[in-house]
Amino acid sequence: MTYLLIHFITMACWFGPSQINTKSLDAYWEITKKIKSGELVTEQDWETLLASDGYRLYIKNNGIDVSTVNIFKEKLTAACLLEENDSLSALYKKDRWVQQLARTISLQSETTEHVDKLQTMSYLDSMKVLAYKYLPVRLIQFEYQDPTIYFLVFDYDGSANIDGIFMNPLLSFDLDQPKIGAFAAHELHHFIMDQYSKNQHQSHIDSTDRGAIWAIKNVANEGIANMVDKKYVLSEASNYQDKEWYLEKLKVAPKSVEEINSSLEKLSSFADSKLYGAGYWQGVILGNGHFPGYFMACAIEDAGFHEELKQTVDNPFQFFFLYNKAARSAGNKYPVFSDQAISLLRDFEKKYFVK
Repeated sequence: MTYLLIHFITMACWFGPSQINTKSLDAYWEITKKIKSGELVTEQDWETLLASDGYRLYIKNNGIDVSTVNIFKEKLTAACLLEENDSLSALYKKDRWVQQLARTISLQSETTEHVDKLQTMSYLDSMKVLAYKYLPVRLIQFEYQDPTIYFLVFDYDGSANIDGIFMNPLLSFDLDQPKIGAFAAHELHHFIMDQYSKNQHQSHIDSTDRGAIWAIKNVANEGIANMVDKKYVLSEASNYQDKEWYLEKLKVAPKSVEEINSSLEKLSSFADSKLYGAGYWQGVILGNGHFPGYFMACAIEDAGFHEELKQTVDNPFQFFFLYNKAARSAGNKYPVFSDQAISLLRDFEKKYFVK
């Protein structure tokens, strides 16, 4: 299996050099240096930071508004001054965002060394080995350009879209401890799926179905991508700062699955406009699909359906069918989707899945 993965990494039709872009990170350290030294940080300084490719694309693709950007500026300024200002330290003691920014600043040498190290190694190859375990051959051999990996500090997270992969250096430093490239491989999986999907014909989605289709795709996409990295991210060796929070959320994932089932039943039974939009479904699929998706993917793997999961990775409806097959075979261990809910999912598959 390992030989085949390495073979695909060598032979797959990716083209263009892999690239780690640290320009946003460099600009971030320049800003923090000014703030800490007491220099005046001008609007031009902030504009230079936010206009760098990493920040510009991250803000655009995550729909971050001006008010949130302004809050980021305020939080970063506070984080830079915590050590020398007792009143600020007390004020922001329980502010999670400020504390994470302050921790990044205190670990500047370590995170900088970590990112420098990644630039000297086959980081992307390490990511591919892990991501490819949950991709069929047709997606591994699909032609697209290697992603640019942008390092920047905003929140303690990472993301991916057609523009590249966006990584917080502190998060990368924490999560690469148990397995180099594991969390980034999760984002690479998303990147590949986004690249593949944009080249596929997209069916028109009826306005009454858009919220549900958005939720179904999110649950499947996050669930499968979580199989790439979460066994490392949630391991004892991981220094993931939100590990306990994540594990607590997983405990209520079965309830989220039950709520998805109930919502699908309601959608199939009567017209209720609140079920049409993504806003309703955001409250149903816990963590934008991360938690119910991971719970469902684990059930699928435990039932021995890894190969089926991998082969149907681009069909989110099959993710639900596979889960239900696994859940029914496990007795009362997992909640199951009703025949009514499954019938609606099959109707959706016929309408919206383009082979």
